[in-house]
Amino acid sequence: MQVDIEWEDAPGVRDRVLAATWGRLAIRVGTACVTELLDLRSSSRRTAVYGSAFPLAEWVVEHWWHLLHEPCPTSPVVSAREARAWMRPTLQRHGILSARDGGALPDLSIWSDGPECILRWDADPPTSRGARVRFVSQGQAHLPTSDVQAGLTALVNQVIGRLEALGLHDDEDARRLQAAWSAVASSMAEEPVVCRRLALLGLDPYDPDEATDEVIALMERGASLMPAVLVDDLLEATRPAQLYTDLAWVAAGARAVHAGRQARLSAGGGTAHEAGYAAARATRDLLGLDQRCPVSDLRAALVDGLGWSEEIERTHPAEVDLEAVVGWSAQKPLAIVPSTRREAGSRFRLARAAYLILTGAAAESPRLLSSAATRTQRASRAFAAELLLPAAALGERLGGSISDSAIEEVADEYRVSPLLVRHQIENHGIGSMEA
Repeated sequence: MQVDIEWEDAPGVRDRVLAATWGRLAIRVGTACVTELLDLRSSSRRTAVYGSAFPLAEWVVEHWWHLLHEPCPTSPVVSAREARAWMRPTLQRHGILSARDGGALPDLSIWSDGPECILRWDADPPTSRGARVRFVSQGQAHLPTSDVQAGLTALVNQVIGRLEALGLHDDEDARRLQAAWSAVASSMAEEPVVCRRLALLGLDPYDPDEATDEVIALMERGASLMPAVLVDDLLEATRPAQLYTDLAWVAAGARAVHAGRQARLSAGGGTAHEAGYAAARATRDLLGLDQRCPVSDLRAALVDGLGWSEEIERTHPAEVDLEAVVGWSAQKPLAIVPSTRREAGSRFRLARAAYLILTGAAAESPRLLSSAATRTQRASRAFAAELLLPAAALGERLGGSISDSAIEEVADEYRVSPLLVRHQIENHGIGSMEA
């Protein structure tokens, strides 16, 4: 990620800081130019936008920890204009449209995805009223978090350096930006884990009303009770209001299981879905199953084919929205679950647990299954769907216009939910469902 600024004069701009940081701003992600636009007044095309870089730099500093460490709550990730109403507060800290301050910026959002960040940008709609420019680039990229951090750091340093060079370092706005940036630098050196974990919860590390002593104490308690990766799994899946209850349940699960054997399968590369699909096909080979047939009894297949214990799941009742704590007990895989489920849901959860075991995700630490949209959770869901209902088999059965009755028939035959059938149809582009 690269942010280039060419400083320009700003005639007519009265604010000293905005005028001093006025320039030609270009944002590039890999080989793509996110700021490619059409000037609606001259009908010309260019790769940069004119305006002040100060509001963008200030927004980056304010939301630093969220940009680099908070995952998107949905899959696929969305940009600001696509987001549903309930996501708009979250987009305030991930979509740079929030930094426009009367200027023009592209619809770019930045989200954490483990060791990487996902960047998603969309073109402006052609009917934007009153707009002078229309951004026309669209795309999505995965970049190492370190690359995104370097690009954002360069942006902030350019703006602060510009203000200092023009003798504006004592301006109130300039001092505010510099103080906030110094606080970020201090936090990265002294308490990066706490700040990162607060960001995972969607909380501002510098707001005492959000980062309360109670929340920090709960996170520290979690760190004392379970491995770091399991703490992160929990924080990605819970919300502050549920943290106490969810922490107690996960900690209890962590006492019942432990880390176990190394992977039997590769976790795979590519997207999370590609990794999950590939692992599912490899698992069918490992179990000696045809790539198209139903798995009539998944539990028996894991017990007989892989030597797993008869007690694959153990219920620890609780009012939580979490799926399972997965690890090993007495050298056998075990999932601690909060409640029993109907057959289709139980099979899907068990298949997701198998992904964590077989790919070695639970080799170093017990892991949590949840509804979070992080890479491991997405891959486990793709794995479970493909293991229980292979796309190749679905493609042979269905195609073209697909009726509800056809979906129900497949769901019954493969002992999965109709919703899973629909997801497989959509994700693999097998056909279109009748209205």
